[in-house]
Amino acid sequence: MALIYIVIIGLSLNMFSTTLLLNIENCFNEKENFFSIMILAIGQGIMFYIGWLIGQGLEGMLVSYSKIISFILFALIGIKMIMESFNRKYKGKVFKLDTKNAIAFLSLGKGINALIIGIAFLSLNHSGFNTALLLIGISIILALFGIQAGKKSARYSLGNLAELIGGLLILGSGFTVLI
Repeated sequence: MALIYIVIIGLSLNMFSTTLLLNIENCFNEKENFFSIMILAIGQGIMFYIGWLIGQGLEGMLVSYSKIISFILFALIGIKMIMESFNRKYKGKVFKLDTKNAIAFLSLGKGINALIIGIAFLSLNHSGFNTALLLIGISIILALFGIQAGKKSARYSLGNLAELIGGLLILGSGFTVLI
């Protein structure tokens, strides 16, 4: 059960890191900012649940390889997040969510990690729906902190650190699945 929380925190740190760099405080009022965060978090939760459903469908066919497949998927996302934390060079660039389409596309992009992690859960015995709801809740909380922290000058290094920690948590979870 602890593994599920660790993975959820890792994915939510990805959301935190993203919202640190979003300049939505200048685009919308507070109500619309919260709506934007809700869309991002719900999109991530839905994509996780879809991935979990895919993983459950594949579980019967891949039962003897499920732990190895889970490890590989956790490792891919964890390493991707770690690499992103070192490769980001913003030089003053801040994402701007000034349209509903931009929010939807960012939600889809962030949801792809969650989709793959959902599939990786095929070797774990848990409720995918409850996990998706928990992911949405924690993502909203961390995203709200990200918006507030993003108003400070250290948002780039904090975003990279959050991405690095999230990647390490997910990568470590992959090794835990093998044990």
